[in-house]
Amino acid sequence: MVYMSPTKVARVVDFRKLNMSDREIAQTIGIHRTTVARIVKRFDKSQDPYYVNPKTGCPCKLDVRDVHVAARMLAKTEAANATEVVKKAFPEVSRHTLARRLKEFGLVCRVRRSRPYISPANKEKHRLWAMEHVGWTVEDWKRVGFSDESKFLLFKSDSRQYAWFHPGQALDE
Repeated sequence: MVYMSPTKVARVVDFRKLNMSDREIAQTIGIHRTTVARIVKRFDKSQDPYYVNPKTGCPCKLDVRDVHVAARMLAKTEAANATEVVKKAFPEVSRHTLARRLKEFGLVCRVRRSRPYISPANKEKHRLWAMEHVGWTVEDWKRVGFSDESKFLLFKSDSRQYAWFHPGQALDE
């Protein structure tokens, strides 16, 4: 059944008290006639237009506060991924449960973009160097010799790493 506002529920009940049929009520309000029957049945049981049936199924193991804690751990890099968060903070919960709740919270899990760390001092040096060489021509650059580069890793592994973040936040410092 589609969600019905308490105002519409009250209108349906009022029309029923005026002895209108389900079909007439449905045409007046613009809903299906079986929905009218369900609304009236639920109202007869509860006598409250604001009543909502209790949710079925198992209750959530993580409440909103727990999800905030997990998101904060990921944001402050206390944990690199959902598996580490589960090991550190919520050992009774599976990684999949935490991942579902983080998605509901608005975070997305994507492959972390590879981006080298550049300190603020080196950023300033890069900027100054670029400003000095902004006027160089192609002939000036042809006189520069570039050496071969070797790959070495200081801070992370070479494999794929996943990160949780809000959409649009991928390359933030």
